[in-house]
Amino acid sequence: MRLLGNEGPAPGAVRQDAVDGAVLEALKDIATSIREVHADREANASSGTKRILPDTILFQDNGVYSIGEHTVQVAEAEDCVLQAFLEQPAMAKDQLVARAGFDKAVNVLRTLQTRYDGVFAKAITIPGARGRGGYRVHIAKATDCT
Repeated sequence: MRLLGNEGPAPGAVRQDAVDGAVLEALKDIATSIREVHADREANASSGTKRILPDTILFQDNGVYSIGEHTVQVAEAEDCVLQAFLEQPAMAKDQLVARAGFDKAVNVLRTLQTRYDGVFAKAITIPGARGRGGYRVHIAKATDCT
């Protein structure tokens, strides 16, 4: 371990005056953006609400979900599947079946991608094969969001 002292610059260090002005400005912009993102996250955490992406399904109440401008009353099995993803946003097949409470949960999720004119499709990710990341749904409770 090397302690700070008068040994000179660290290996690989570059003097600021040797960096192209455009590169330096880009790095400053990146640093500013990172600070803004962290400030937003802290503000959201302290307020108890979270921002949502436009392609997020919002659970309203009693089997009613919305996404964008669309509001849909889903069937009981579909509600069970979506509720499972409120608890855990990504799951393997066996986890989904266990959390939803029935064997056909994956089929119901696949159907949700095309049913209701496909409004939920962008929020649902289904892996193409084993080991491709599992099933995912971008979903949140409407009461938790701004």
